[in-house]
Amino acid sequence: MDLEIRLAVRSEWPQLAKLACDLRPHLDASAFLERAGFQELYGYQLHAAFEGRNPVGLMGVRACCTLARGTFLQIDDLVVDESRRGAGIGRHMMDYAEAYAGSLGLGALYLEARPTAIGFYETLGLTHHPSPVMRKVFG
Repeated sequence: MDLEIRLAVRSEWPQLAKLACDLRPHLDASAFLERAGFQELYGYQLHAAFEGRNPVGLMGVRACCTLARGTFLQIDDLVVDESRRGAGIGRHMMDYAEAYAGSLGLGALYLEARPTAIGFYETLGLTHHPSPVMRKVFG
């Protein structure tokens, strides 16, 4: 597999929109680009896996620090092209994320997983965090 994983430049974002919308079907390409652009103001980055010029994976990340957790890399979005799932791309992307976090001096990875992906993350050594997620939607 000839796979390159790297920070995606802004001009590549439109071609990455399809992958993002596969993970977030409530978004269309325009909404994805708008939200990712807003999140970028607060440190969000898109990293992508490419086979040649073809994007086959996408990961949105941000460096964080909280009093409770210390420093960590938050993985907000991770998706592999449906036709390439099972080929090891997700594993390579998670290895990349761990190395990237280490290069920033961050001590952990955190993410929210869909129920269907929990087993995958557990095989990579991730464990359940005991803190429940709470929310209130307004506006």
